[in-house]
Formats: sequence, structure tokens, C-alpha cells
Amino acid sequence: MARIRTVKPEFFTSLTVAGLSVEARLTFIGLWTHVDDQGRCVDDPRLIKAAVWPLDDRISSDVERDLKELTESSLILRYKVGERSYLCVRTWDEHQRINRPTKSKLPPPPESPEPPPSRSSASSQPAETPGSEPERKSPASESVTAHARLTEGSLAERKGTGNREQGREDPPTPRRPPEPPSDRDLGDPGQAEGIVATWIQSCHRRPPRQVINDVGRLVLEMLGDGTAPGDIEHGIRIWQAKGSNPRTLPSFVNQVMNARPRNVVAIDDHRPSITDQRVNAALELGRQMQAEADRKAIGS
Repeated sequence: MARIRTVKPEFFTSLTVAGLSVEARLTFIGLWTHVDDQGRCVDDPRLIKAAVWPLDDRISSDVERDLKELTESSLILRYKVGERSYLCVRTWDEHQRINRPTKSKLPPPPESPEPPPSRSSASSQPAETPGSEPERKSPASESVTAHARLTEGSLAERKGTGNREQGREDPPTPRRPPEPPSDRDLGDPGQAEGIVATWIQSCHRRPPRQVINDVGRLVLEMLGDGTAPGDIEHGIRIWQAKGSNPRTLPSFVNQVMNARPRNVVAIDDHRPSITDQRVNAALELGRQMQAEADRKAIGS
């Protein structure tokens, strides 16, 4: 799940950043919105490609090259715990100030214990002496903001309920941000990419970016739930023909999975369906017409 992060102007004048390719710079910025509040994420170029480059023609091997550049520049650290691979942004606590950070579900790097969050790192930087060569910093430490980041919860706190009788405000009720989905809740990003690409090709004109993002996220979640790719593709065709809101896509997929055959409505276990009733009525009418023809033949 993407998160709101901050970028300082000094990022663009950093010598370390200037040594990166343009693509690696954008991947580094995109990682800030992809990692959790401790600066960690699963080290899988496919997942990072889907999160950072969802609408571009780049592939996971391109993102892998970006990650190698960032590792060689000591901007990120890639590590393994057991059989799983992870990465973290170095000096993350200096890089971003998180208001009420959510505890990471991912393990820290084995060789370095988890440091306590630092809130005074920006003010503790020594001043440069005129005429001396400035110390080379990583863009992580160069991106410290002067103010804490605003979140949905902090905006709610500023409003308050107020207590005019007592002449003071009631304490705000903290609001926890929604937990980000773990990688176990998502399907195969490559498979989701193929489904979304097929849908885009079937469109007369390329859909807006927000619509593509919504469809891609929903397809990834449905694959993670075990929904068959064929049912998803069929549901996308029905949804596209209806022109409905992208967020209603799962309901059309459910319609494909659980729709009843047309003209057959189950009433209960003892009464025939509507189709059977109509067939029986037609047969009865045929028998009546045949009996009437037989009576006329005998009378003549």
C-alpha cells in the first residue's frame, strides 16, 4: 500500500544521487512509498515493479538493475532471513519522520540491531565551517524534513472536539492507519500484469492512470484470494461492457463465478422451475387441442 512520504530539495543536489541513473533515482524515491514505516519491504523486483512502475513498459529485470545501483551506492541494504529476501533503506530514521509509525512485520537486518527511532537527528547535524569541504551525506540524511509528516490521524487530532464549558479541548482520539497487506495476501504480480495488459489492449483508448491502478490492485488481490484468472478476465469483460466504477470489478467476477443459468429460477425443493412450468403448460394445451380434434372426427 502506498504511503505519503517527503522529499527535501537537497535530494536533487546530492552527489550520491547524481551518480545514479535517472531510472534508479525514481526507483529510490518510489521505494520510500513502498516500504513500511521502518523502511523495509520484501526484496522482490516483481513486487517493486508493480508498486513503483505500474504503468511503464519496464520489466522486473530493469528494476533489479536499479536495486543493484542503489546497493552499490550504499543507499539500500539487501539481506536474507531464512529463505526470504528483504531490503531496507539505510538511515531510514533520519530519512523520514513518521508520526505514530506502525511496527514492521518484517525482520530487521541480522547484522544490525533495530535502532530506536530518532526525532532529533536533523537538529543534531553540525554546521559547516566556511571554506571547509562539506561532508558527503547520503540522500537519506539529506531528506530530513523540518516538520513532522501530516497523516490522516494527525489531521483529525488538530480538529478536536472542544470543551467550551471547561475552557479546554478534549484529548483527541488517535486513529490508527489501516494495516498494509502482507505479501501473502497478493497473487503473482507477473500474472496480474498479463491480465491488466490484455484488458488495456482491448480498450479503444488507454484508460486513465487511476483506473489502471485500481484494476491492477484488485486483480492482484483477487489472485491472492485464489480466484481463477479465467474468471477474472471474464468478469473484466462484463465490467467493461457495463462501464461501471472500477471498484465494482470484484462483484462482476463474483457474478461470473456464482451466476445461475438464465430462465431457470429455483423456487424451492418441491416446486418445478419456471421453465418446467411453461413446458408443462404447452404440453397440456397440446393434449387439449388433440382431444378436441378427436371429438370432431368422431362426430363427423
